[in-house]
Amino acid sequence: MYYSLLAPYGFPHYITRDFELGGYTIPEGSVVFANIIAINNDPDYYTNPEKFDPSRWLDEHGQVTGRERVLTFGAGPRSCPGDIVAKMELFIFFTSILQFYTVMPEVEGSVLDETPILGFIVKGIDQNLVFKRR
Repeated sequence: MYYSLLAPYGFPHYITRDFELGGYTIPEGSVVFANIIAINNDPDYYTNPEKFDPSRWLDEHGQVTGRERVLTFGAGPRSCPGDIVAKMELFIFFTSILQFYTVMPEVEGSVLDETPILGFIVKGIDQNLVFKRR
């Protein structure tokens, strides 16, 4: 389930030959970054892309669908080779935490600040959380 990205612009790629894109010429030797945030938040493909909605990945039969559009680990021959392992590890990590703990703000009833701090990587604002054993 996509919520946010750690690396919103992926890794740099060097252009090996001149090419045209959207009416612009990108010259050989240029360095380009894929804007993964824009791709993963494209309103032409996702209704309310800024809203966390895991159900967008389920078809009418409850089967996972549409994952080919999410480029969290890049795309093509230079995508992250650890993609599958990383997804499994993240699933196990977060499932284990949520299975045994209720995670909440330190001050009960307060709302967590989900404002991202953008840079080469995205991080959240430091906040104190309480992990209460279930």
